[in-house]
Amino acid sequence: MRWTMVNVNNTELQADAHLLEFANGQKALIDAGHEDDRLARYLTDKGIRTIDWVFISHPHKDHYGGLPFLTQAGIHLKAVRFNVPDRQSCDTEIPWGCDFEHVQKTQAALQRLGTPVTALSAGDAWNFPNQNASLEVLYAFKEGQSPIGRLDINDTSVLMRLTVGKNRVLFTGDLNLPLGEYLAKNAPNL
Repeated sequence: MRWTMVNVNNTELQADAHLLEFANGQKALIDAGHEDDRLARYLTDKGIRTIDWVFISHPHKDHYGGLPFLTQAGIHLKAVRFNVPDRQSCDTEIPWGCDFEHVQKTQAALQRLGTPVTALSAGDAWNFPNQNASLEVLYAFKEGQSPIGRLDINDTSVLMRLTVGKNRVLFTGDLNLPLGEYLAKNAPNL
């Protein structure tokens, strides 16, 4: 399989997008960049017209903002997995972070196109047995469910592990230091 960290940054804004291309032709994205067409242009330039799974680590625009640009470019998204926080948690970050109305509009636009949008939970897994590969959700904390108390939106980042043969890669979204340290010291599966 091939893992590409797509450069979706510009001089003013940083963002995340990881493209996973499996040997059987299936493709996954972990995060979709910011509100611009950088990721869409990258994928169309590579001739990619379908993404089997899009996993959004958390609801900040630098992680999900590129979704509408993908669909506008004619890229078919078969499924989007995205945990949406409650309005109160999300809107505490306006204007710099989470924006509940924007998240809702993005979800509604995807659903109008027939793209299922569902939540992620710890234990969710996708196995690729012929490729000796798997992708697993290790942690998906929600407000009030953290082992260290109150979380901000970054700490609701879904932590996923990609395993290919003996290699393992941890995708952490924007996990903050206190929860990251707690998990590094206490989580049995890291």
